[in-house]
Amino acid sequence: MPIRPAHPAAVAEWLTTMADDGKSISTLQVARAALAAAHREAGLEDPTATELVRRVLSGLAREAARIGKRPTQVKGLTADDLRRIFAHFNSPDRPPPSRAVVRDIALIQVMRDALLRRSEAAVLVWADISRASDGSGRLVIRHSKTDPEGKGAVMFLGQATMDALDRIRPADVSDRASVFGMSGSYISARIAQIAARAGLGKGYSGHSCRIGMAQDLAAEGYSLAQLMTVGRWSNPAMPARYTRNQAAARNAVAQYYKQLSMFEKRAAEDKPPAETSLFTDDPTPDRTAPESREVCLDERSAG
Repeated sequence: MPIRPAHPAAVAEWLTTMADDGKSISTLQVARAALAAAHREAGLEDPTATELVRRVLSGLAREAARIGKRPTQVKGLTADDLRRIFAHFNSPDRPPPSRAVVRDIALIQVMRDALLRRSEAAVLVWADISRASDGSGRLVIRHSKTDPEGKGAVMFLGQATMDALDRIRPADVSDRASVFGMSGSYISARIAQIAARAGLGKGYSGHSCRIGMAQDLAAEGYSLAQLMTVGRWSNPAMPARYTRNQAAARNAVAQYYKQLSMFEKRAAEDKPPAETSLFTDDPTPDRTAPESREVCLDERSAG
């Protein structure tokens, strides 16, 4: 039986029905992407790329936002979170971590350093990882969601991450053997479990390491273009969404308050203590006070 392409009107009705059933906008977007992929693989025209479907999905998103149903975001697993995981499992009053936990922490380190998607981590083999002369590592991503032609990418791994990999690498293992031996869905489950056991709470998944490193980089001042390069994003919308809190901490208002705080701190350091000016034993007037005030005024004008 020949495959019949879906009509755009039917797709729009399907998405609307799912929204009426309480499905989130994120779920609708995933469903739309899956349908589009199925049509492309069958050599058929993508019915979700039509103006009708785009307009309906946009309207459903606006309605969801109006009633307060905004898209949820997976929590990013940041460097602070990783330190908490280390501290929890290496606590002196706890037994040594199991081999599975050691493997899972190495997985988190690799996925953070290389900003890996869970599907990319699942297919890693030992031949994809090499150590440089300075102790750092290089990881080859042979293909990914944004690289369907398999052009590949080379990512950096820190020395601590390479040391973690050395601890889990079996002796005489084949270069073609899987590094972590887990599927993408199981990777998500293990990261969520490790985070929960370390007291980080819920909301972590296989995407958390990628998001967390992007947030750490944004907090350090790296640009959106740099994030797109290291995270291999083809569209700036996603990294911008992941790092919007960090971007807000560096916007014009945040810089204004930072400079104001620095100015007030300098002014306080330049001003003589109240006890010195009010209770001095020296009856000679303090002739340096006007000059100090002039310095403050000059600094205020310069700022």
